[in-house]
Amino acid sequence: MSKHLPLREAVLSWLEHAHHLSPHPHAITDEALTDLPEWEALEEAVFTAAPRDEHPDLYAKINGDRILNYRTLLAESSLGAATRLIAQGTDVPESEVADSFVAFCAHPHPFPSDGCSSTATSPGERGSDWGSTPCRPSPRTPSAR
Repeated sequence: MSKHLPLREAVLSWLEHAHHLSPHPHAITDEALTDLPEWEALEEAVFTAAPRDEHPDLYAKINGDRILNYRTLLAESSLGAATRLIAQGTDVPESEVADSFVAFCAHPHPFPSDGCSSTATSPGERGSDWGSTPCRPSPRTPSAR
């Protein structure tokens, strides 16, 4: 877990920032969340903790490049749902969310889904019903805009 401590700290920082977000639905969509300056720090921590070659399921292939799939990170991990709940004033066990997200990103056997939805059994697992979505790059990626 010490290898992933910076990722856990980045998630906790992200969730702390969520307390200051607008609770309006348009302000807390996945796309809006990835436009926040705090997203960059979280994204960088994921890059470091879950490199493309070890965790291709967290990345989407766009124009020949593999980039983090923000829909996978926010929807399939349930981090986006936790962020929205916090922004709306709901008490969320932030430490548990952080641990779950780290486990999600560090899963030792990546699924060969190329970052797309798959089937899983519980919220927080890749492909869970919490966020089955098509492959999409981060909207901050120049080739995705």
